[in-house]
Amino acid sequence: MRQVSIVFMWVVLAIPALQWLANLSDPVLLENQLPPGQWLYLLSKLVAQYAFLLLTIQLGLGLSLVSNGAQTSLDYIILHRNIGLSVLFAVLSHACLFIGGVWLRSGHFPLAVLAIQFDKGYYNAFVSVGVIAACLLICVAMFGVARKRIPRLFRYFHRLAWLVWGLGFWHSIAIGTETNSFVVWSWLYWLAAFVIITLFIFRLFKMMQNRLTISS
Repeated sequence: MRQVSIVFMWVVLAIPALQWLANLSDPVLLENQLPPGQWLYLLSKLVAQYAFLLLTIQLGLGLSLVSNGAQTSLDYIILHRNIGLSVLFAVLSHACLFIGGVWLRSGHFPLAVLAIQFDKGYYNAFVSVGVIAACLLICVAMFGVARKRIPRLFRYFHRLAWLVWGLGFWHSIAIGTETNSFVVWSWLYWLAAFVIITLFIFRLFKMMQNRLTISS
């Protein structure tokens, strides 16, 4: 059973890379003269897919293990921390690669990319959604580092990870190239949403059930 799980994990982790390679088969990308910074932009999209995948795995594990107390084990805490750091690294790498690509193409540092612009058109609005998600993720990570000093604040602010996932999903579906393709990865975004929403509803049900048990 463990071997099957490991094989399944590697298959899932390979899907973003396969999706990315499939998009590289576009004849336009095979031309010799690509716009400056194009490869940085393409790499940023690959990293973004892994950021979303890892965050989905993070939340999915948290929700599926909450009912049996496995979240308090040392192994889970280490795994949770490592996946969280991987998500943070992937998100920051995605942002840096994207900014670097725009910088090379425009010839100047794109400070406007970091601004929140909901009144500058569809694309800029959903880039801003991604910026907000990244800022919230940084907050989650900072409170995670200081969780022993401020346990109560950590407990509340750690839940921002759900909002980060939701904004990341919205950002990806709205302007992500891969989410609009016919390759398998586009369907996995919706499958991920179904799984996370189902587990979240299950968690709410368990919380309400526990409260009713305590009150009675």
